[in-house]
Amino acid sequence: MLFYWYLDALRKSEFRVEHLLLVSPGELSAESEREYVEAISPVPRFNVRIFSLREARVAKRAGLNLRACELSDELLSHVESFQPDAVVCFDIMAAELAQRMGLERLLIWLGDLSFQTGFYHAYYDFKADPCKLPGLIRSYVAGLLWKRFYRKVLCGQQHVIVSSYSSVARLAQLGIASRYCPYPWPSELKREAVLASKHAKPTFILFGTLAALGSRSAFDFLLKSVYPLLLRTWGPQGFSILISGMRELPAWVRSDIESRPEFQFLGFVDDLAAEVVRCHAVLAPISVPVGNRSRIVTAMSMGALVIAHANTALGNPELVSGDNCLLASSAREFAEQMRIAYASPDLAARLGASARQTYLRSFEPEVASQRLVQELKSMLLRP
Repeated sequence: MLFYWYLDALRKSEFRVEHLLLVSPGELSAESEREYVEAISPVPRFNVRIFSLREARVAKRAGLNLRACELSDELLSHVESFQPDAVVCFDIMAAELAQRMGLERLLIWLGDLSFQTGFYHAYYDFKADPCKLPGLIRSYVAGLLWKRFYRKVLCGQQHVIVSSYSSVARLAQLGIASRYCPYPWPSELKREAVLASKHAKPTFILFGTLAALGSRSAFDFLLKSVYPLLLRTWGPQGFSILISGMRELPAWVRSDIESRPEFQFLGFVDDLAAEVVRCHAVLAPISVPVGNRSRIVTAMSMGALVIAHANTALGNPELVSGDNCLLASSAREFAEQMRIAYASPDLAARLGASARQTYLRSFEPEVASQRLVQELKSMLLRP
């Protein structure tokens, strides 16, 4: 999603852009190529070329190092003929390939750091099943290799942008300089927000990619730590928590909520904003200190009150408790913030309106995507 908006900004810029899409053979077909090109809508100064590379998305272990896929002669010849003045690399693998092609003036954009996400996925596997300790150990070793890979590719690079503010400090520990930029993310509002009556009893919603790391952390914290406190506050069936997402609930979550009538799985909701506006807050109980959660940005775009774990602000510094959201560092604080959101509708409305303004200022696609274009312009002006 956010890559589309970055590419759209480049397409509308004065630059001549050669957009190279590197995919594995199994991902390439005439139909997928046609659909992608139609979606990007190339113009004379913005060309799309798709190259098939064996295991394009894989970094394989070679001794104590990781190495990405091999480059093809066709790709090398095409890049040499284009002779770019600057190169935008979307994530670490693209940056490593660009370096092997001998390209200079790299602007490198990074999503979540591989050595963090891999470890935390393994950690939650282990937390759910201690028999998976070997997997946790393997992920720790793999993380060491990924750190070495990041150092090799990024040390000395002057234009590294991270999408999560917490990544700045983590990369600095590896001797890598970077800076944070909010990413472009579209609003879920399909029309101007209309006033709607809230549910009679305390009702909250959480949504997102339900198998992603953020959801694993959120369900773990909500079900095991926060839920018992909510029962003390409102009693059995005295509140509702709605769950929306594009995929099925993970099996362990499904089994856990079957005995909890306060939870309701909605599946995919076509008009999510209409559902959110009737709830007292959007919940983001994501305790894992990794990433800048797009589900929170989505909620902010709707003008919704977000109640989140304080760790989410490590990745999204725009989150300020009491100004545009409510943050909590513990389960007790989280449950209390939920009580406040229900009991204080005027406060909830004020924080939601402030969240919408923060979104427009930081994440709205036309605003956020231009930061990449401006960075390229400043790079090309320097000797």
